[in-house]
Amino acid sequence: MDSTFETLISNHKVVVFSKAWCPYCRRVLSALTNAEIDHEVIDLDYHPEASQIASDLRVAAGRTSVPQVFIGGELVGGCDDTLAAMSDGSLKTLLDAAS
Repeated sequence: MDSTFETLISNHKVVVFSKAWCPYCRRVLSALTNAEIDHEVIDLDYHPEASQIASDLRVAAGRTSVPQVFIGGELVGGCDDTLAAMSDGSLKTLLDAAS
């Protein structure tokens, strides 16, 4: 059976693993919202399976820092990576491929 992490990234086109207190998370979420990109937010401060998701995130992303953005099940990266991908157009390519 798939883990909650795998289910989340495969059932949602755009997933942001976040924490409520994190300014970088708020920055990414604001940028995605302003660009009218639908996204699922998984707040690791409140999710009932946060510990297991964080462990799976460490394996998938190589780190547990937040935010971590996944599009179409593929890792985009953290705040800087996501904002750079939005600026250079590669995020749109990922979104189109995930459709």
